[in-house]
Amino acid sequence: MTDKLEECRRQMVSAVEEAAACRQEEERRYDYLLTLVHEFRNPLAALSGAIDILKHELERNLDAKKREFFDIVDASLARLNEMLDEMLELTSLEGREVELDYQTADVTALVRDVLAEFEPRATINKITLKLVPSEAAMPKVECDPELLSRAVANLVSNAVKYNKAGGDVTVTLSAGEGKLRVAVADTGMGIPEADFAKVFTRFYRAPEVRERNITGTGLGLAIAKNIVALHGGEISFTSREGRGSTFWFTIPLEKAETADVDDNG
Repeated sequence: MTDKLEECRRQMVSAVEEAAACRQEEERRYDYLLTLVHEFRNPLAALSGAIDILKHELERNLDAKKREFFDIVDASLARLNEMLDEMLELTSLEGREVELDYQTADVTALVRDVLAEFEPRATINKITLKLVPSEAAMPKVECDPELLSRAVANLVSNAVKYNKAGGDVTVTLSAGEGKLRVAVADTGMGIPEADFAKVFTRFYRAPEVRERNITGTGLGLAIAKNIVALHGGEISFTSREGRGSTFWFTIPLEKAETADVDDNG
């Protein structure tokens, strides 16, 4: 019996040491990523500034084709900066203790503000944005409003970006059993069933998205997943290829203990 107890003790110590080593390796990986991202900032800022000066100096001599080249460079720099911002945000959510700024929030107003942000882009693409219910009173939610807005915005952004001209994006709010449920449905391209397991992983982008050269970082859903997890909630989706997708999440109406986030995105 003594030998068995000693063996169990050794196994427990070994497991603890292994977990600590893994955690240290994760910390080193996150520190390296943060350093890498920050190192990219300065040359990108310098490049952006140089391009602006060059464009200003040559403005009078630029024909339509040359202006198009400058527009392509500007768009590429903006995309790189967006990716760096999202990588920093995701790294912070996954690898560090995040202190949620809990406040009592009106989720209907929060979602309405998010939809207003995307209204210009949706109008250009002839996409209709809907909120259901539009006026009915919803219970107040204890959450970090800024982060929750970010999660909703990421879902709405995808729903608009990967939709079709003349399509719909519908955000449905409901509450029950002490939880808030937010669902974002679109009428877009949908997701291949073979890719379902990859959807929330970092940098995932569907094959059709890549083929159509739709811009994006592939980090939005991973960020949303981590924000929901920090609120003690769950996130999932349903999708039919060629018919559209519905992404939804639930969080407690009242403050939850901060949960561990999934470092796989």
